[in-house]
Amino acid sequence: MIITITIIIGIVFSLLTTLIATVISKLRFFQWAMEIWSKYSTKKVTKDKRGIRRVKKVRLDISRARARLIILFIIELVIFAVMYTLLYLTIVLLPFGSAFIKIPFGIPFLTFQAEDGSLVTHILFIAFIAFMQPSYLFIRLLRLKFE
Repeated sequence: MIITITIIIGIVFSLLTTLIATVISKLRFFQWAMEIWSKYSTKKVTKDKRGIRRVKKVRLDISRARARLIILFIIELVIFAVMYTLLYLTIVLLPFGSAFIKIPFGIPFLTFQAEDGSLVTHILFIAFIAFMQPSYLFIRLLRLKFE
């Protein structure tokens, strides 16, 4: 029961984080920056007069796009940190009795064997794995989309 509640909390926070980050990244303010960055990041810059003029022409747009993408990265990092902190606080505040739970299989580097021979891990590790799994799948989908 405790493991199920923990996994549900982790997945809900992960999906909420993904939803908020997606909504924020879809704002026109950041979409313009992504368009500019994708448009000019692949072009080769030549050293002749024409290439230098072209670079001078778009330099301001590129610097604005870079600044907006840095802002987007910081916002998404803050969202992740806040949700992870909420996840941790939720696990701490729930009346579980013990923070260590028995699990049926071992997770390398996260479990240890109790005196009675069962495998034991901290409840926060289970919550963190449940938190990261949907985020990992979403990041993989985004990476495939932009390649």
